[in-house]
Amino acid sequence: MDSMQSERAKDYIFESPQSLNPYINDLLRYAFLTGTSERVLRYMCHPVKANGQPYSRSDLELMSHIKLWYDGMRFQHWVDKNNLKLYNEQNVLCVEMTMNEPANFLVHRHAQGQDKSEPKKFLAMRKA
Repeated sequence: MDSMQSERAKDYIFESPQSLNPYINDLLRYAFLTGTSERVLRYMCHPVKANGQPYSRSDLELMSHIKLWYDGMRFQHWVDKNNLKLYNEQNVLCVEMTMNEPANFLVHRHAQGQDKSEPKKFLAMRKA
C-alpha cells in the first residue's frame, strides 16, 4: 500500500494561555455552529445536494468531535482519511489540515502524457 500524508498547519502564538482563553470559547462555538456536514463535506471536496445531504451513491461518513484537556481543546472533523483540526496547547492556537487521500480533491492540472501547451483539466489530485 502506497502511503502518503500531507499536512498544512498554521500556529498562532499568544503571550500567555490567559491571552488566548477569550478567543477559544468563541472559536469553539463558531466551529460547532458552522461546522455543518454540508460545509465540511464541501471543504473536503465532496459535493452535496442543494439541501445539504450527500448524494445517495455516496458512502461517506463525516465524523466530528471535541476533546478538552487541562491545557487546551481540540475540535476535529474528518471524512475518509482526511481531517481538519483546530486546537490549542497552552498559548499556541493551531489550525491544521491532514490529507491522506488526495484523490478526493480535484485540481486543475495536465493529465499524464498531456502536452503542456493544451489547457489543464479538472482532475483528481495524485499522490507524489
